[in-house]
Amino acid sequence: MQTKNDDLTEKLIEEKLKTWQKNSIYFLLLIYVTLSLIFLYLLYDNNWNLKVVTEKITDYKSNIFVSFILWTIAIIVNLFGFKLVYDRYFNHSNINNKRSRIKL
Repeated sequence: MQTKNDDLTEKLIEEKLKTWQKNSIYFLLLIYVTLSLIFLYLLYDNNWNLKVVTEKITDYKSNIFVSFILWTIAIIVNLFGFKLVYDRYFNHSNINNKRSRIKL
């Protein structure tokens, strides 16, 4: 009976751990879907003309203030998005810590 209980407990812990890991992927996907929607809006707003959109983006990049803001957003996405996925899937001490903190 104890073995069954331990197996069930381990299965529940693994399920909660997988849900915790999947949430990081969902967060990263949400970031990329948002960026894709912004790009699609720019295309739609310019009658699906990629050349005009490219020129507008180039004009924005030439402005130092806008360029700094876009650069900062890119760094935040890379630091938090990819780091979150890495920590939850490949950092074993982080995974073991989460496993030990799961309450049933």
